[in-house]
Amino acid sequence: MKRIIYGSTIWLLLLTTPSLHAQKVLTVGLGDAFKYSSHRNSLREIEDFYASMKQTPINIAWSGPSIWENGILGNSEALKFYISVAEIIHKNGIGVALGVKPKTLYSKSDGETWNAFQLDPKTGLRKISKGSWDLCNPESYSELYDRYERIMNLLKPRELYYIDETILGDPGEKAHFQRISTYWTSPTYSVAALESFREFLKNRSYPDADNAKFPVTTKVVAPNSKANMGLPAIPLTKHNSDWLVPDNNWPDSSLWMHWYDWREGLLVKLYSSQIELAEKVFSDNPNWKGSMVSAPTFWFCRETGADPDKIAGIPKLDYLVAGYMTGHNLMKLKPSTNKHGSKLGGMIELTRYGSLKSQDPKATLKRFKVQVDNGAELILIFPLANMNKHRNSRELDEIGMNYRPACIELWRECVGYLAEKDLQISLEPMISN
Repeated sequence: MKRIIYGSTIWLLLLTTPSLHAQKVLTVGLGDAFKYSSHRNSLREIEDFYASMKQTPINIAWSGPSIWENGILGNSEALKFYISVAEIIHKNGIGVALGVKPKTLYSKSDGETWNAFQLDPKTGLRKISKGSWDLCNPESYSELYDRYERIMNLLKPRELYYIDETILGDPGEKAHFQRISTYWTSPTYSVAALESFREFLKNRSYPDADNAKFPVTTKVVAPNSKANMGLPAIPLTKHNSDWLVPDNNWPDSSLWMHWYDWREGLLVKLYSSQIELAEKVFSDNPNWKGSMVSAPTFWFCRETGADPDKIAGIPKLDYLVAGYMTGHNLMKLKPSTNKHGSKLGGMIELTRYGSLKSQDPKATLKRFKVQVDNGAELILIFPLANMNKHRNSRELDEIGMNYRPACIELWRECVGYLAEKDLQISLEPMISN
């Protein structure tokens, strides 16, 4: 995540908003940095760290394979490691969250079998979006669903299921304050995707839906505030004219608007299937707290496929979370959570990844209080690595993932605020595999 500095306008607005809080707050730690690749022989360090967290309490810690651990289901030793880590966390009275991105379940041995396709802006041809599943291919989707079910059952019990920053495409630069224009990076250009798009249009009585094509721009537009990465001139040739059509009225034409609506439905389906599975697999746990979806608030937009209102309406979704950027623009999500009865979540960053300096303690504590006072019922804390006394290398210091005692004191102040307001959650004794 790039370092971004925001103005104070949104926080001034939040500070002047009356307290909306009535419910207790679930605290969830991220970024303990215990990965199989680096800590498979370091269970003692993990035990020591989570024993120390009794003095710096959190309700739940995220633990599981990262996006870089592709083909995790084929690595039995890695799975054993994550089961062992979860047992250590549970032993210390802390719940465990699981979050697995689709890419993590894609194996090298799959080759191109289930891959999605994006659009090459230079050639106008399809190109493989590596590690992305074709969500419109029924066989691909079924295989992905089966793999999610397998990994959830292998790693149960869990207390929370976590969908984090899962979107369609690459937002590009300056996406935090300019409109995202990178439509060609969307992994939705396969033959099956075209069939799905046509069916979507047909169900909405779109003219000549059976012959519809994907819209593309054919005139270059330089990057600007209304198109963060500009727009390409996609060449139309005999090789793509049967599935692409020029439409330079981006993003306001009827076809473009339908295309964006269609993608939002694909992402909601992906989220929904994971959330339904998590409920099926994990809900017999007395400490089950449900599922959450998190992303920076500027990623909750039609251009990424992540429409907050449609996501908040997913049955069994418990939390919609303003992730990273210290819960920047938390209240953007409030209308959607209010409308659908889901809960609002926020986040604090003790240190921003890649930063030599931690966040200002006073400002971070204030922003924590603001989020709580404005109704956040879940707070993410990143990174837990700042609380691990074993992490002392210069390399870790340079990326902000080293031991920083001041961050421990900051989090204790945050916990103290919850105690003062009687907003702390207590979990039942943990169960394990």
